[in-house]
Amino acid sequence: MSCVGLPHRVHGMALAFAMALVCGAVMAAPTRALVILVNFPDAVSTVPAEQYRLFFNDPAYSAANAPKSVRGWLFEASRGKADIQFTVTDWLTLPHDVAHYRALDAGNLPNDGPIALLNDAVDALDRQGFDFRPYDNDGDGRIDLLGLVHRGSDPAFGTGIAPTWSTVPNLDPPIEVDGVRAERAWMITESDPAFGTMTTLGGVIHEMVGHALCGLPDLYNWLPGSWAQMWGGNAFRPLGFDAFSRHACDWGRVVDIDAPSSLRLTPASEGGEAYRIWIDPYRESEYFLLEYRKQGGLDQGLPGSGLLIWHVDLSADQSNFLRLEQADGRDDLRDTSGFGAADAGDPYPGTAGNRAFTPTSTPDSRSRRGQATGIRIENVEPDPASGGVTVAVTPASKLSGITLAYDQAYPGFAWNWRPSAGNVVGERTAVRFTTPSAGRLIALKLKYWGPPFSGTGPQYDLAVYGDFLPGNTLPAQPMRRVQGRLEASAGSDNWFTVTLASPLEVSAGESFVVDLGWDAPMIAIDYTGKNDGRSYYRAPEAGAYSPMAHDLRIRALIDTGEHEAPGLATFQDGVLTLPRVAIDQSLVDATSVRLKLAGDGRWDMLGYTLDRYVLGNAASVYKDGVLTVSRVQAPAEASSYLDITFQIGSDGRFTLSGGRREQP
Repeated sequence: MSCVGLPHRVHGMALAFAMALVCGAVMAAPTRALVILVNFPDAVSTVPAEQYRLFFNDPAYSAANAPKSVRGWLFEASRGKADIQFTVTDWLTLPHDVAHYRALDAGNLPNDGPIALLNDAVDALDRQGFDFRPYDNDGDGRIDLLGLVHRGSDPAFGTGIAPTWSTVPNLDPPIEVDGVRAERAWMITESDPAFGTMTTLGGVIHEMVGHALCGLPDLYNWLPGSWAQMWGGNAFRPLGFDAFSRHACDWGRVVDIDAPSSLRLTPASEGGEAYRIWIDPYRESEYFLLEYRKQGGLDQGLPGSGLLIWHVDLSADQSNFLRLEQADGRDDLRDTSGFGAADAGDPYPGTAGNRAFTPTSTPDSRSRRGQATGIRIENVEPDPASGGVTVAVTPASKLSGITLAYDQAYPGFAWNWRPSAGNVVGERTAVRFTTPSAGRLIALKLKYWGPPFSGTGPQYDLAVYGDFLPGNTLPAQPMRRVQGRLEASAGSDNWFTVTLASPLEVSAGESFVVDLGWDAPMIAIDYTGKNDGRSYYRAPEAGAYSPMAHDLRIRALIDTGEHEAPGLATFQDGVLTLPRVAIDQSLVDATSVRLKLAGDGRWDMLGYTLDRYVLGNAASVYKDGVLTVSRVQAPAEASSYLDITFQIGSDGRFTLSGGRREQP
C-alpha cells in the first residue's frame, strides 16, 4: 500500500501514527498485547469481533463510542512513546453461566468472580492451541498486557444480563500458561445502558492504560476534578493525561526545580515538560507539580486553558493525595457530584486573573499539614510565542537529600505481605537500592501493615550489605546493622524511621542491599503499582534470594550534603529589608520586614507581611525583644555584617545593639 490517499479524517498525531504504520517509518517494534473476547452461555454479544479489532488497532477508526482507536489514543497521548498492537480474539464462550461468577463475587473478596472469569477465559483460549509466549515482550516470563472484554450488562444487547465488571484484579497466584505467567489483567464490560453496545474508549483508557499499564489509582471523589481523566473523564472522548498520570506512565519528563528559575511552559499536548517543586526535605512524597494545559487535540474537552498547579502528597489519604490548587480560590472541586465543579477559573491566570501562588496568596503554598514552605510561583503571564506561559519560581530552601523508593506509594494500595505458609523464623526480605547521588545513607523507612499495637510492636532486624553476590546471595558481614522494636509513638501514617547510628558513605551509581527480618507480619508491599524488580525474599535456611512480584515498602534516606542557605537581608536607600523573621515558640512567620534607619540611629518599622506558620531554621529570629539577623549584606559592598541584633523599644522601634563585620 502506498503512502498516497490516506483518509482525510486522519489528522495531526493520528496522521503521524497512520503514516508510521502504513508508510513503513523506522520505529521500534510495537508492544504486543492480548485482548480476549468472552460470552457467557446465557449472555451473548451482538458485536462482531472484527469491530473490536478495528476499535483497538485501526488508525482511521471513528465511531460513536470513540473518535479514534485505542492504539491511536495511546500513540497521541504518549507523544509516540506507547505504541501497542492488540491481538483481539474471536468470541469465546465461558464454561459457566453468569450466576456462577456472580456467586463467587458475593463474599468478602469482590475480585473472586473476575479472577475465576479470567482463568476460565485463558484456559478456553489455551485449549484452542493459542500461543501466549509472544505477549511476554521483554522475555522476563510475564505477559505484559492481558485484557478481557466480556458480554455486558444491558439485556437489549443480547440474551441474559451479565455483570458490569470493569476492574484490574491482581492474579495471586498468577495464571501460568505456555511457560509464561499473567500477574495482572484488566477487564471491562462490553456494554452498558448509558453507553451503547460497545465499550467506550474512555472505559478502556481508564482500566487498561490507567490501572493496568501505568499502575494509577482511581481518583473518584478526590480533588482533581475533570482536569484528570482518572477522576472519571469523558467516556467517549477521553482527555490526555494530567502531569501526575503522565509521569506515572513514563510518557514525559518532569524537571526538578531546586533554585530560583524563570520558566516557559508549553502545552502538555504538544510535548511540554512538567516541573516539580519539592516540599519534603528528602524529596520523598510531597511536592507541587506544574504543567500547562491548553484546549485542543485530546484536551479539547478541558474546562479551560492555563497553568495547573498540582499539590501531590503521596503520604496523604485517598481524598487528599492529589489536589489541584484552584487559582480562583473557590475550592469548588470539593463538589464531586459532577464535572461542572471544574471551570476556567482553576488554572493560572485563568478567568480569575490570578498570577501568583505564594505563602500569602489564596490559595497559598503551605504544605498539606499547614506549614509554610517559602515556595513562590509568580508572574504567570501568557507567552504568545510558545502558546504557553512564563512564570518565576522560588523553590523551598530546605532540601537536605533524596529518598530512594521503588514502591509507587499511592494511598490505599499497600498490603501486608507474608509467604503463603505464614511467617517463619529466619525468613528475610530485601531491597536492592542504587543511589543516583553521592552522600551518606542516614536512615531507612519501613511501612508497617500489621495489626494495631500500643507501646512496642514487632521486633525487626535490619542490615545494610554491599550489592548481591553472584547467585543472589549476600556478603558474609553487613556494613551496618540495627535491631529493635517498632515504637507506636514513632510511626507516622504507619511509616517508621530507623536511623543508622553511623551513617554510611555511598557514591553515585553505587548499589547496596537493605535486608530485613521480623517476628510478626509487618512489612507492606505495593500491591498494584508497577514492579521495579528490586524486591526479594529468602526462605529460612536458604542461601539465595528470589525476586518478588511486588515492591516492598522499604526506603532509604540519603543525605546529599545540601544545606539551607541563610536568607540575605538587603539595605538600600536607607531601608533594611529582612527576608524572614520567625517569632520563636509561636506559629507566626513574618516576611519582608522593612526597617528604615532614622536620624537618631534608631530603626523605624515600615511594614511587613505576616504568614500563619513558622519555618524551621529561620534566617532571622525575634525573641525577648531582640531581633537577631543572621546576615546583612549591603549590595554595594564586598563585606557582610553578621549576627546583627536590634533591641525593640516601647515605641515599637528597633535600636541597633550589636554585631560584627566580616571581611571578604
